[in-house]
Amino acid sequence: MDSRLSTKKDDSTIQLQQKLIHYRSELKKYYRVIEKHQKKIADQAAMIASLEEQLQEDQPGQALPEGAEPFSCYFIYSLLVPSRVEHNEEPVIIKGSFLIKNHGMEPLSSPVICLAFSQPSLANISGKITHPRKRQLDEFIVEDEQLYGEWQYLEGHSHKKMKDSGEIWLRPLHLQQIDSGETVRFSDFEIALPLTTEYKNMSVKGFIYGAEIPEGQAALNQISVALT
Repeated sequence: MDSRLSTKKDDSTIQLQQKLIHYRSELKKYYRVIEKHQKKIADQAAMIASLEEQLQEDQPGQALPEGAEPFSCYFIYSLLVPSRVEHNEEPVIIKGSFLIKNHGMEPLSSPVICLAFSQPSLANISGKITHPRKRQLDEFIVEDEQLYGEWQYLEGHSHKKMKDSGEIWLRPLHLQQIDSGETVRFSDFEIALPLTTEYKNMSVKGFIYGAEIPEGQAALNQISVALT
């Protein structure tokens, strides 16, 4: 009698284990589908924003109202959040672009942008960036695939300075000025935020500088992330 009860209990346990394995397998499939759709949504959102910006550029230029700022800058970005946040291995990825628009009649000379992190220790970026001193790559935040890019770190920009100040300074590599009606993009950058960080709220502010605005001008929006 005891033997039959034990066998029945063992069979029940095996069935439960098999069900658990099955549901875990199904759950993994759903996670993969969710991650795939998250990436697709982020890519499509970036494409829509780019097309909207191009449409605005195609509109005929108009004189600025009195007192209006001749230059503006802003972020377009999306978040890629790991589906299985409890494991904490994968970071949150911010995919974005930073756009600078010249609404005025005069060019903006020697443009420079600054991305300022509210938490300096989280400052990092990857994208189409190079460094003026490629011989000293070990001192700077440059990876092999970034050796040739559309933007360049300012002279003296190092990993230590970035982590101390939380600031990333860049200039366009092949552009000396932003002409009237022109929009320049720092496109397709990525910022990685580990879920294990002690900071649960983080923001990135953007600024544009140039010969005409040496004091700088803040972006119209900022990147804001709340990790819960």
